[in-house]
Amino acid sequence: MKEDSSPYQPAVIVRSILFDSRQPEAEMLMGLLAVAGQETGSTQLEFPVREEDRLWVQQVIRRENLKPGQYAVLAPGAGWPGKIWSAERFAELGDWLQQERGLGVVLAGSSSENALGVLVLSQMQHMPLSLMGQTSLGQIGALLESAALYVGNDSAILHIASSVGIPSVALFGPTYAEKWAPRGMQHRYLQHRKTVCQANCHPWHVEARCNRGQVCMKAITVAEVQQAIADVCMASGPKP
Repeated sequence: MKEDSSPYQPAVIVRSILFDSRQPEAEMLMGLLAVAGQETGSTQLEFPVREEDRLWVQQVIRRENLKPGQYAVLAPGAGWPGKIWSAERFAELGDWLQQERGLGVVLAGSSSENALGVLVLSQMQHMPLSLMGQTSLGQIGALLESAALYVGNDSAILHIASSVGIPSVALFGPTYAEKWAPRGMQHRYLQHRKTVCQANCHPWHVEARCNRGQVCMKAITVAEVQQAIADVCMASGPKP
């Protein structure tokens, strides 16, 4: 066999770190870099927003008589049903945001969640702007960047909201909030899994099935979410 004369030799990293399902994901990934001898940095997520997406959002909210920093984005969907708060409660929350907080409301989500969006709309007294299935990923980022607040389930949109720096209230059920929820004074998460669920719940697995009718999501009340919204808005102060 001919000897490899290349200056680049394969390397195997034999050091390891303990996996902790409750450690924030960004911290865990930084830990992997550290054991590999690489520089680590901030664990704050970043989402670059393009100017063309900002312009699109400006046109949409102007058309709907909304103003930057004066609307909330609600995302009622999630990757699988076990993580979804009820459409009825999202509708009640949306009406409250408009009536009591003086905020506009925008529904956001993917095209696969359109039916859920329609269900929320059908139960609201004050119609919000629905952009369900109508935005690209970049447009979602721009929509959130211009918003006063995000409220939603454990989903990708939650992490984009955190990345663009707006206050958020995250609703967690069977997944580990300790691992996936945004950190910081302007973020809150609500979760009742530890107090209402059985010991045989497997929150780490996407195909886990609840035999108690998603009781952990049903345990989150509208009043709790309203209080969390008041808390994050007070912590973050007025948006410039």
